[in-house]
Amino acid sequence: MSSEDTDRQAAAYSRYLVGRAPSPEVLALYRSAASSLVEICGRADPLVEFSLRYTWSLGCIDAALALTAPDAPLRRRLFTMFAILETQPQFADEFATFDHTLRDATAVVGELVFSGFQLLTGLLLLRFLRARS
Repeated sequence: MSSEDTDRQAAAYSRYLVGRAPSPEVLALYRSAASSLVEICGRADPLVEFSLRYTWSLGCIDAALALTAPDAPLRRRLFTMFAILETQPQFADEFATFDHTLRDATAVVGELVFSGFQLLTGLLLLRFLRARS
């Protein structure tokens, strides 16, 4: 896997997980972890490639894989990035707890509806992508 591919993955996964581009420290940590991921996950995963080409699909595919294949290479890569991000001080606010209001509860309901849509879209995408393979 080239450094450019690894950096593309890191950028896409960071934006998906915390809504921001990764810092240079995060990029370095993900590059370091990527060599182990290749050994664990294998080199070419069509779902990883598709999600990087069409970044809008990442949430949908992640939701579908959470139900159908929780140990999929894409999810392993996302968990690796999640673990890296949660240890970085600049992302501490993304993972800290806070007091919840009625507005927060309403936002959670909205997120649940959106996640359901992503799940259905992801299941359709998985079926389509697996049929093409």
